[in-house]
Amino acid sequence: MLEYSERKHLKFWRSVAVAYYMLILFLLLSPPEYYPSIEIPFMDKIVHAAMFGILGMVLQYITIYQHRALKVGILLAGISEFLQAFTPSRTVDPFDFAADVCGIALGVFLIQRISYLRQRK
Repeated sequence: MLEYSERKHLKFWRSVAVAYYMLILFLLLSPPEYYPSIEIPFMDKIVHAAMFGILGMVLQYITIYQHRALKVGILLAGISEFLQAFTPSRTVDPFDFAADVCGIALGVFLIQRISYLRQRK
């Protein structure tokens, strides 16, 4: 069983994950004209991967098991793409979903790698 301080720490990071996902939903469901237009090829995919990469890092930090962080992250990415279908100024893009999943996987991998390197010392 976790100590009180460990449970409190875990509860804080779970709250961070929920708040960050709400921020992602807000950004993804807002009309695109609110954001600056950057003419870099595939910039929207890079932004998707970065946003969900951070989410993947937080999910891996609060869960012990890699598969759980990946499953939850992929589910949240799917939900965000599904909700865009009901937003007038947004469309569902399977490549956005792929970028989200790649970001989650990269975030999970980075936290695992950092954890592994810390344990080796």
